[in-house]
Amino acid sequence: MESLKRKHKIIIFLLSIISFSLSITISSNYTFEPAFVKKADLNCYDYNKKIPLSDKMCDHREFLNSSSGDSIHYFMIAMGKDDLSHIPYTYRLLVPKSLGLISKISLSDKINDSNYNDLLFKRISQFVRLLNFVSCFLLIFIPFYHFKEHFYEKNLSSIFYLITLMNVVNIGVLMTVPFFMLDIPTYVLFTLAASLFFRKKILGLFILICIGIFLKQIVMVLLIPLWYLILRNTKQNLLTKTFVGFFPVVLFLTSRYLISGELTNQGQLGYDFAKNPFEFHYLKVHLFNEHGGIFNFLARVFFSIGFISIITIYLYFILKRNTEFFLVVILLSISIVTLNLLLASGVLRVVQVASPFLVFYCLHVLSAKEAT
Repeated sequence: MESLKRKHKIIIFLLSIISFSLSITISSNYTFEPAFVKKADLNCYDYNKKIPLSDKMCDHREFLNSSSGDSIHYFMIAMGKDDLSHIPYTYRLLVPKSLGLISKISLSDKINDSNYNDLLFKRISQFVRLLNFVSCFLLIFIPFYHFKEHFYEKNLSSIFYLITLMNVVNIGVLMTVPFFMLDIPTYVLFTLAASLFFRKKILGLFILICIGIFLKQIVMVLLIPLWYLILRNTKQNLLTKTFVGFFPVVLFLTSRYLISGELTNQGQLGYDFAKNPFEFHYLKVHLFNEHGGIFNFLARVFFSIGFISIITIYLYFILKRNTEFFLVVILLSISIVTLNLLLASGVLRVVQVASPFLVFYCLHVLSAKEAT
């Protein structure tokens, strides 16, 4: 059995700990995309009057989130105030509705209290922290369970642990873990999707995508690994392949129409891929409105997934294994970065969704190397 050379282990070790150190250092105070703000903005008070909440709720931790403009919508949906929100947030109903239902049940004896909305807001926030705790656990547990036999191999165990930790000790997680954001649950879904992809479980990946449509629309990039598995599968007939490959697209569009009455409007500041397919508001923001332009954008992409991407590419070129899986993972990552450039404002936390597939590729080729 040929072992990974010592120099390669040292390089991976150094890249990993630099990534951890950088993530911990800048995740909460990156100049151009901060995690926290000093005080709640004026929108907080406007939303408080609409929900309504007491003015003191603007001192709540959630309103110190630099992305509180997103999280307040998830709170309103969870509280049953969907009419106060709008697309694309109302498309992302899976987590807010689930947490809202649990929170309302837990406060059923307080429903007539004058401060019920304040209590409900706080209870939802408490369940959010529980969800984020469970999600962080799963970000480690899923790859650990998938590669459980290799974590105890003397030759590679330390490298396995370091690369696995990159799935949770990263900027995206550290930025959003105190708040009601959907990024960390999305990382969990992508981690599970990576596990299914590397085990070639077409049905499981298909079901996961269909569920994920109601979590966040970025889940549609998972069609890339799904379509790859379908094309490589020789046992399914053409009709089954067509259904499995395109039903998620039909479900995606249909669910949007049923929720908002809009089939092609994605809610990204008016982006409608039928009416104005090339009107990318955030592309202009990233290129022209933000300090540093495209270099600022690329720097944030690097801080988010740069080190795990380097390790992925490095392992591919020294081991030269699973070329097709490598290309799928790289294509998936490029697609996520491109969609972020065109359709999303946050970069550090949005691009981070590529990490699970990069992590799983690294662990997959290392486990294959150890087995030879």
